[in-house]
Amino acid sequence: MVIAVPERQPLDNPPSLPHIIARSDFARELTAVRERAGLTVRDVAKAVGMQASTLGGYYSGRHLPPVKPPDILASILRACGIDDPELIAWWEEALRRVRRSPGRRPKGTPVPYRGLASFQPEDAEWFFGREALTRTLVDRVSTENILLVTGPSGSGKSSLLRAGLACALATAWPEHDWPVVLMTVGATPLKSLATALSGVTGKDQHDATASLATAKRYTRQVPGRRMVLIVDQFEELFTACTDPEEQNAFISLLHGAATDGSASGEAWLTVVVGLRADFYDRLLSNPWLAQVAQEAQLVVGPMTDTELRQAIEQPALKARTTIEAGFVDLFLRDLAPTHAEPGAGAYEAGALPLLSHALLATWEHEQGRTLSIAGYQAAGGLQGAVAQTAERVYHELSNEHRELARQLFCAW
Repeated sequence: MVIAVPERQPLDNPPSLPHIIARSDFARELTAVRERAGLTVRDVAKAVGMQASTLGGYYSGRHLPPVKPPDILASILRACGIDDPELIAWWEEALRRVRRSPGRRPKGTPVPYRGLASFQPEDAEWFFGREALTRTLVDRVSTENILLVTGPSGSGKSSLLRAGLACALATAWPEHDWPVVLMTVGATPLKSLATALSGVTGKDQHDATASLATAKRYTRQVPGRRMVLIVDQFEELFTACTDPEEQNAFISLLHGAATDGSASGEAWLTVVVGLRADFYDRLLSNPWLAQVAQEAQLVVGPMTDTELRQAIEQPALKARTTIEAGFVDLFLRDLAPTHAEPGAGAYEAGALPLLSHALLATWEHEQGRTLSIAGYQAAGGLQGAVAQTAERVYHELSNEHRELARQLFCAW
């Protein structure tokens, strides 16, 4: 049987070789070359003198052609009409690159990034880049009865309090046995406080004052023990809660509990308040909170370049995923504001969630064990990843829900 060899593929229309980073990519592009030539696997196998089953493994991604002898891949390409030495050299380089790749990601590999969601206590092992600030928080909690943690939206305050401080306290002083209570204010802060305290004391009480009294007795059962109450998203006291009396009652309870016993050196509670910086003026309208802001405040500022690299690289390393050279540098360039000095390490307010989501989108786009620049760009990059995700979710909605979504966004 004589097989018609197609015309040579021109150099000005090469395959997407720079995007070949995994075995599946190589198989897909190699298959595309064969299909453009109008050949079957058996046709190519007869042309190069190989078993069709072996060659079929190359096209399906089950196997890769050997690097040595080098003429096997070249023979396959020539059979499909590619005989330009430069183009063949590009294919051989792609083969070597894929062979260096660790292969496909095993099933069950943990997801190293959290996207737009904040880190929770159970995510502490994936929380990197804020180690120094976490240590500062732990040191201050050990000596102060009230501490305000503030920063702009998107600076990572909730993640710092939840996956940083709350978990660090559990291991910082194991001999002290200091219980940690984590709560969000919500629409009914007094109820939220009572519910959060019941998780430690074991008593389900609906009255916040009674719950604090129970928590005090529980804490003082062990000499030197102190409870740490972390109140995250304190700005909800001014937004979600619309009752001025409950707002004032909640602040009064925190004030009384935080200062109880401090004069005699027998304080039993440290209160850590997390507040978005754009609600600072509302905080200063209360005399006690204004004093706290003046005397006991910690600002969550921008991460340095080193901290950002840790936040990108360490989760991937923990998930046994490699990062392509230049990947992190590209992220940092995209993250930096245009007016920042080189190496300043600053970012616009709200940029950290974009960074985290772009990392998650890249991870989900990739199928292998390498995070690549091509995967990052295909996922939309820092600015486009959220838009691509939103577009995908929108098209997954029913027609009725799409109309509701349009009405909701138009109302904004």
